[in-house]
Formats: sequence, structure tokens, C-alpha cells
Amino acid sequence: MKEYRLLLAIFSVLMVLNLAHAGYWFQFGARGGGSSEFNQGASLSIQTVTPQNVITGAPAFWLGEDLANGAFLQMGYLVVNQSGSYPSYCVQSGCTQYEDVAAGQAEWFYEYFPQHYSGSNFLGAVGPAGSAGGNDTFNTYGFYYNGTGWNFIFNGNVVGSVDLGSGSSGVHSPVAFGELANASNNKTTINPVIMQNLSVYNNSRFTLVPTGYSYIGFGTGSQENTLVPYGTEELDGRVNYFQVGSGLPILQNGTELWSGGYNLDISSEYGNIASNTKQITYSKVTVHAPKVANISSGKRATFVDWLGSGFGSYSGEANSTTISIEGNISETAQWQLQYYLETSSDYGTSTGTGWYNANASVVYGINSSVIYKNGTARNVFEGWTNGTESNSSELTLSGPIRLDARWQQQYLINATSDYGNVSGGGWKPANVIAMVSVSPRTIQINQTSRLAFYSWSDGEQNSSIAFNLSGPVSVRAGFRKQYLYEIQTLDAYRNRIEAGSLYVNGVQVNSTAYLFRGQRYNVSRVFYNGVWIPVNVSFEVNSSSITPIALPVYNVEILTRDIFGLPVNASANLRFSNGTLLSLNTGNEGDLVINDVPYGGAKGTVHDFVFTSSADASGGVPVRLIFITPFDLLVFLPVIVIALLIYVFASRKMHGQNKRRDDAGSEEGAGKDA
Repeated sequence: MKEYRLLLAIFSVLMVLNLAHAGYWFQFGARGGGSSEFNQGASLSIQTVTPQNVITGAPAFWLGEDLANGAFLQMGYLVVNQSGSYPSYCVQSGCTQYEDVAAGQAEWFYEYFPQHYSGSNFLGAVGPAGSAGGNDTFNTYGFYYNGTGWNFIFNGNVVGSVDLGSGSSGVHSPVAFGELANASNNKTTINPVIMQNLSVYNNSRFTLVPTGYSYIGFGTGSQENTLVPYGTEELDGRVNYFQVGSGLPILQNGTELWSGGYNLDISSEYGNIASNTKQITYSKVTVHAPKVANISSGKRATFVDWLGSGFGSYSGEANSTTISIEGNISETAQWQLQYYLETSSDYGTSTGTGWYNANASVVYGINSSVIYKNGTARNVFEGWTNGTESNSSELTLSGPIRLDARWQQQYLINATSDYGNVSGGGWKPANVIAMVSVSPRTIQINQTSRLAFYSWSDGEQNSSIAFNLSGPVSVRAGFRKQYLYEIQTLDAYRNRIEAGSLYVNGVQVNSTAYLFRGQRYNVSRVFYNGVWIPVNVSFEVNSSSITPIALPVYNVEILTRDIFGLPVNASANLRFSNGTLLSLNTGNEGDLVINDVPYGGAKGTVHDFVFTSSADASGGVPVRLIFITPFDLLVFLPVIVIALLIYVFASRKMHGQNKRRDDAGSEEGAGKDA
């Protein structure tokens, strides 16, 4: 490889200062492969590393290239080791500008050698003091043919130009070197400097050099019989990313540093598309992300855009794009996390269902809070399963959620009446115990007639009805005319008696009651004096009237006499059919009469003197009892004594006759035996 010359005029000052020892010009770095030939320019990003603390010689780091006609040009930055005034702009006729530069500062420069140039003067320019930036900054240096000459660029800005008689590099490739110029020995330490993105210029754009090789050598005028202490190496396995300086591998010239392509690093949190691959240089690669990446149920990410970095990268909203691999490229997929809101309703139409950005405010609702099935059945919105009662609401979507509308089924109770007021009608929840009533139950017309609740249209005769509401209900309260009606109760002798109450058509009423016109009634029982007396009397009501009912109610009569028919005042203990127990006397007249006793029934005993007789009265038949009184005994005592004497005499006489008859019989028997 050709030995390159650098800043002869500038470093002539240093040579004067160290003339006895000058002569070492070390060059170390990389050169492009054959595919980078025939270009119209080159560029390189170089790290500024200052100060270099070089005692002998001056370091520079630059990009250079031979042209097809033998001319040479280069651009980079230098670090002088002696402060002083240096030429800053020079052409073949001489230098017209100078710059005060302090030792250890870094300044950009460009230099060129025209075709067949044999002079020793510096041709080119040096930037202002410190123009290459501070320590650890990166700057891009380059040159390209503009159609009439070559432009020198620093960070994209043209800082100079020159016509070198050729617009192409021909068979030459660009080189990226570090150089120690005019050193007195090979002991100087050069702090490593990073270089990256060595590129060539064609078709109005720069493209990265696909293959790079090591180069270690000497510059013009160097003593080439000494060991070169400087090396170069690729960094971090990255394509077109390397460093030069002390302490690095001193590779054999032509050792491949990088080749085969560039890294394409795709980063993505979702979609399972993250990758890191090495791609063939200048190949076309499709970078694709799904528009939607499902994460889990109700959770997804939607593609937003690509954020690219590196030469030829893509930044934009297209989820699928093709990029040209002309350098190391990093593409990061940007995503928007989304959650699914599902609203559901058995009735009506729910709104709000869909995908929304995480933490977005979302409005959801139901189109109507009342949905009619028909005129008697409907559903009424009660709220959402998250506890919200409003039919329309808003929430912050922090995760997937399902909201179901809750409804209450209702039925219409249509309760009406031509009279009075009906309560309990209207819409009621299904399957509740509903109560419907009408009041007042009666409406007076005059003193003897009124309108009264008769029954509901479903046959229920209670003015207040309760039912389990399993469907719509339609009932109408019926009223009919009633007359004030009297049921007169009579005893068996047709005398009027007051009954306690009566059972009429199975309903207990008083003897005076309002009864429905045109209806037939049956009296089945009458309560009188503590006894329910069965009857069977029917009548039809057509006006305010009276119906008599004769009951089996009789007088109880007990007559007490002696054997002569005289009255006896006896004491009676009687129990009646209603359970009442009474102690009474028959009186001096010997007659005990108890009026209007159910069934005329009384049982007990009647006592006088030492005699007691039982008494059983029923059906109004008088009970007649005969007693022997002390008076009766006084009258009948002599008769009784005489009768007893006669009885005794007669008994004895009869006994004697019987004895004689027995003796005579005995003697007759003895004679026969003899």
C-alpha cells in the first residue's frame, strides 16, 4: 500500500525543534475492501480524544484516499504538541492565514496533493483552535466530488474545496488512519481513538463500506526498520466500528476487521418480532410488525410507529417497510397498550364496547332505561355490575373489563273500579307479593240501601287481595246494591226472640244486615242463648224487608205434686244445653217455668223431703214429678200399721196350715213303709 504524506509544512516546525531525532511516521488503522473502489468521496466518524500527552511527534486521525490520476486528499483532526502560530490556509503559491494553537488541542484539517506534486509545502486548511471539539465527542469528516471539484466537509458542512483533476478514486479504496508524525522514537503512547461508519460516496449519497481490513505501516520519510507499536481492532463485534492506538492488536496487514454485512437490531416489547441479525450489505430487508399484538384476553398492543437509528433506518408509522442495509441499523417498534371494554345487556342496546388505549376515559351506557315487551310487561334498568346505577357513565380503563346491565322485570297491575279508590296498581317487580285493595268497601245511598264491594273480576271476594306477581294482572272491583235486611228469630210459640248472630251463606252476620239485591241467601245456623241452632231457611233479597225464622226454642216447665195432687215446693238443679247450671225452686204453686230455652232442653234432679227424682225436659213437654211429703205420711200412717198387722196375722196363719199339712204327710208315708 502507498505510504501517505501528512502536513509536511506544519510539522516542519517540529522537525526543526527535534531535527536530530525526527523521522518516525507511524500509520495504523483500516482500509476499505475492493467493493469500496471507484467512489466519488468518503466519510468517517472519529472520536476526539484529548489531550494525547505526546512528548515527541504529533498525532492525527484522518480519512484519506488516492484518486484515479494519482492525486491524494485527506481530512480529519490533529493534536499539536507544541503551542504556536501555525499556517491555517495554504495553496501552492503559499499560506495566507495563520492560527494560534495551544498544545493538546484538537483542530480539524484537510490536506491534498495534486497530481505529480513533488513539493514539500502544506496544501490545505486547519480549523480554529479546538474546532474538533472536546474530549469524547464524535465528528464526521469527509470529502466528495461535486461535479467540478472536491468539497471537504466537517459534520456535514463544506469547509473547503479543490479541483484535483479527477472525479473518482479509480481502483483505490478509502483509508481510516491514526498517525504519529515526526516522532523521535517508537515509545510514545497514543490513547485509543474510536472510528466508525467508514463510508463511500456514490450516486449523491454515502453508503457504508461493507468490508474493512487492517493496515499498519509507515508514513513518508519514516525509518521503516523499527517496530510499529500501534494497532487496530474491531469493537464489540460491531460492523464498521473499530479503534486505533497503543495497546491494541498489531495485525498483519490485510486482516479482515469486518465483512458480510451489518447488524439489524429489532426491538419490540410485543408481537414476538424482536431479533438481532447480521444482514448482507446493501440487501433489502422488510421490517414488519403486526398492526395488533394480542397479549391476553382483553389486552392487546397496537402498533404506533418505528423509531429507527443508523444509516438507512426507518422512522415512521408504516408497520411494514423495506430498508436498505447500508449500515448498522436499530429499529424499535413503538406500541400503544389497549384494553377491551365489553358492555352487555339482555335488553336494549349497550354502548361502549371496544378497544381503548390504556387509562383512557371511556363513556359507556344503555340506549334506554325502560324496555317494553308489550303494554303489560317491561324491563327496567337497575344498574351495572360494577355498581354504577346511572344508565350512562364514564370510567378510566386500567384493564380489561366486562360490564353487564342489570334489569328488573316488571308487570303491570291494572286494577280498576267504578266506585271507591283502588290502590296497589301500576308497574311492579316480577315475583313479588303484590297487594291490591279498594276502599271504601261501601257507599251509602240512603238509610236502607247502599253500594257495596261484591268481588274482583277474578272471583276474589276480599276487597284486599295479595298474589305472587308472575305475570300481568288485570282486575276490576265489582260493586252491587245492598238492602238493609232483617232476619227475625221466633221461638216455637211464634214469639220474637233476639238471636246473637246468624250464619248467612256461610258468613256470620247480625240479625240486621245489608244484603245484596237479587241474591239468594241461606241461613244455616242461629246463635241463641249460647247455642248454635241449625236451621235451613232460604230467601231472595229484592228490597229492604224482613224474613222470620222459627227456632226450636221452648219453655221448660217442671210440675211438682204430692200423692194427693197438692203442690210441692221442691228444689231443682238443672243443666241446660248451653252448659248453664241453675238451682231453682218450683215454688208454692209447685210450677217452675223457664221461658225460651233452646230445644226446651234441661236435665237434672228435683229434691223434696227425703226424695229425689230425675228431670229431663225437651221439646216444651212439661215434666210432672210426684213426691211423698210428711203430710202424706201422717195421713197414711194408721192405715199402714193396720195393714202391717193384718199382714203379720195372715202370714202366721198361713205358716201353721202349712206345718200341719207337712206332718200329716209324714205319717202317711210311714204307714206305707210298714
